Amino acid sequence: MKRSMRWSKVVVLALVLGFGAGADASACGPVPRPSSGIDARLLLPGNYTIRLVATRGSKAEHEAVGTLWLERTSRGDKSILTGQRPLPDEDLAKIPLFGALTADLRAVGAPVASDDRNAPDPTSTDPVRPGVLVHLVDWDRDYPRGTVVLTVGSLSNLRSEAGWLDGPGIGLWIHEVSERDFSGRWDRWGILSDGEGYFCMRRISP
Repeated sequence: MKRSMRWSKVVVLALVLGFGAGADASACGPVPRPSSGIDARLLLPGNYTIRLVATRGSKAEHEAVGTLWLERTSRGDKSILTGQRPLPDEDLAKIPLFGALTADLRAVGAPVASDDRNAPDPTSTDPVRPGVLVHLVDWDRDYPRGTVVLTVGSLSNLRSEAGWLDGPGIGLWIHEVSERDFSGRWDRWGILSDGEGYFCMRRISP
């Protein structure tokens, strides 16, 4: 209940502020891949505004603006829907945060599926089946070790099962951090593909 109430507050707050009030929307643009790892500790729990712009796919040149909520993962997390707990050997240092994202992702051609029975909906606040999960990635050859990636609506978000890379979902690779602002690239995270592009987000409250 506490998480649901908090999520309702961030939606209202985002509507009041608007993305433009929280950040300079015109300054949002693509940034190059980082040459060194981003400090994951700079990405804190709290409420964010987020803007995704499609540069390729069926909705190229379209954008979506929404809200993102993040919370720390914990050994005591338990699924609201199933009662399941995370895998006992889960490394919380590799997945420090979970959360939920509300935005019209189809407006940018993001390959997510709100009616998928297996992958969580991007808006899910269930800590074991979250809509968003923050990963520290070491296997991507195009990025430095410890790259921060937020997976959205992906089977990789299922903390009670081994990691999956098929199905729907997108990943948000963080390229740059400046005070409360984060920006980078988004693309598919699975076998479904369509849009890809860049994103910007700003932390607006704890």
